[in-house]
Amino acid sequence: MSTINDDLISICDAKTWTEKWQTENSNHCKAFLVPIQDLLGTLSEMGIIKIDNGVISGKFDEKKDEMIRSYLAINPDEVKDPGKGEKLLFVGTVNTGKLDRNGNIIYEDIVAEEKDGEEALVTYPSGITLNGSGVFDFTAPCPNNCDPNSPLNH
Repeated sequence: MSTINDDLISICDAKTWTEKWQTENSNHCKAFLVPIQDLLGTLSEMGIIKIDNGVISGKFDEKKDEMIRSYLAINPDEVKDPGKGEKLLFVGTVNTGKLDRNGNIIYEDIVAEEKDGEEALVTYPSGITLNGSGVFDFTAPCPNNCDPNSPLNH
């Protein structure tokens, strides 16, 4: 059984990894400031939590092996300076119970299909019905939204 702390890494590793990214990708953003509403929206869409009139309830089922996928993206309308316009898009996923050719579980993105230029309502085998794109825009990149005193900001 896994716990939340299983994925913690040491600050030494975090500093090494962030320095490597920032050194090798100096024209790209360093980090993203994540709005909690987007994260909660993703978890709600996956059926992990329920939000009703601002009250959050739910139970994490460790046996379900829930995952969220993030995509790196660039909004071409915002790319004026290096490191600007970069996006971190989050989508909920559904464990399909199937394996890919390498033996890894296939997690299907919970995203709307498009039909005739319009988003279509999607219902997944898990019972989740999606009304909307299913893609959350986590959009506050560093720079400009940096912590200048963080040991991870190189």
